Amino acid sequence: MSDRLARELRVFHELARVVAAGPYDVDEILDRICSEVRRAFEFDRALLVRLDADNETVHAVVQQNVDWPGDEWLPVDMFPFLRRALAEKRTVYVEDAAAEEAVPDSIAE
Repeated sequence: MSDRLARELRVFHELARVVAAGPYDVDEILDRICSEVRRAFEFDRALLVRLDADNETVHAVVQQNVDWPGDEWLPVDMFPFLRRALAEKRTVYVEDAAAEEAVPDSIAE
């Protein structure tokens, strides 16, 4: 079993344990998911967004070490990695947000 797969399984197991323990607040569990993924993969940042497909905008549900502008809905096209995630229909991990221009400088700290 690869190291990455083992980490993914540990994260999944921890999150399943938290959910099963209930009751829980949805915002709290989403924040915990981001925290667990960050910890397991040693990520500096985590961003979980909600998509308004009709308007092609996104809103931050969870932001960790990301400076989202308040309650704003922002165009998906501001975030090339989100556009890629939507096109590929999968989660996208960005190793270097600045190098990939994945997140605008005004949002990434």
